Amino acid sequence: MTLARHGRRTNHRGRTESTGSVELHLSVPPTAARRDPTGVRPHWGVAPMPVARTTLIEPVINVLAHVAGCAAPADALCVWESALRKGAVQPGVLTGVRWRGSAQQLAALASVLSDSGLETRFVVLMRGLGVEVRQQVWIDGHPVDGLIGERLVVQLDGFAHHQGADRRRDLRADARLVLLGYPR
Repeated sequence: MTLARHGRRTNHRGRTESTGSVELHLSVPPTAARRDPTGVRPHWGVAPMPVARTTLIEPVINVLAHVAGCAAPADALCVWESALRKGAVQPGVLTGVRWRGSAQQLAALASVLSDSGLETRFVVLMRGLGVEVRQQVWIDGHPVDGLIGERLVVQLDGFAHHQGADRRRDLRADARLVLLGYPR
């Protein structure tokens, strides 16, 4: 209740770079005091989507705007793409918002093609090296995470996918690709 009375809304959680501890990010009105309580990171300013003063939880569009301003670019893109993947926001909505600053670039880059933050980070790294990666390309009736050029297939799975049925599926997919002439 104290948050709402003072026009503050929960925005998102993050980790501090120095200690790795979790900190709460709050949206506060641009006229709010500049005090920075321990464990809380205030975001002053006007977000793209207006909200009632008594709203306790920041709308997703506003959270994305704040993430764009406070997270490293690759981290922010992971958050934006996760929001798209999970259906928290639609791609058409992102293009219709008047973004400012780094959020403009994120809106242009974010897509539903990465199945995980690992895939997003890989694509960001490759783009930074000038390497084009086509995502979710279908080969022989099955999608691959990435295709570089015409022959280099990239599959990016976390540890959880290397056990049981997921592992067997991946081995079958690898064998299929080798039979089709893709390098091992």
